[in-house]
Amino acid sequence: MSRQKVYRQITAILEANSLTWTETPSGSIHLRFASAGVTIQLLDRGSQTLIEISSDVLVGVDATNACILQEVNALNMTSNFCRWVYYEESKTISVEYVLLGDHLQENELMTGLAALARRADYHDDLLQKKLGGVRSFEV
Repeated sequence: MSRQKVYRQITAILEANSLTWTETPSGSIHLRFASAGVTIQLLDRGSQTLIEISSDVLVGVDATNACILQEVNALNMTSNFCRWVYYEESKTISVEYVLLGDHLQENELMTGLAALARRADYHDDLLQKKLGGVRSFEV
């Protein structure tokens, strides 16, 4: 399925579930869930279209804090749907989930989106207390 068709299918699913979203300048979809901002981005991988759902949970996290990787690893050990990542260059802790877009089903997208948004919203305050940084919606 073409990238454009997957995009239209995603926006139709979001609208059918009464979710408000905006398109970013780069063409991604941005949603707000409580204190979490969530982005849906389409990626081309060969003939497949991938859907990456992500949230920058904290930004400006000081890389000299030795606990960062331990915290991210602990989150990954207990996570079934998402992966937690620390991006050293941007000093950002993100949670991400990738699924195939070519045969997308509504419950697939909504389950992944809800699971990721709940984790981002729940963990932003906890991680901020431990590691510092700023919650992404405060930037």
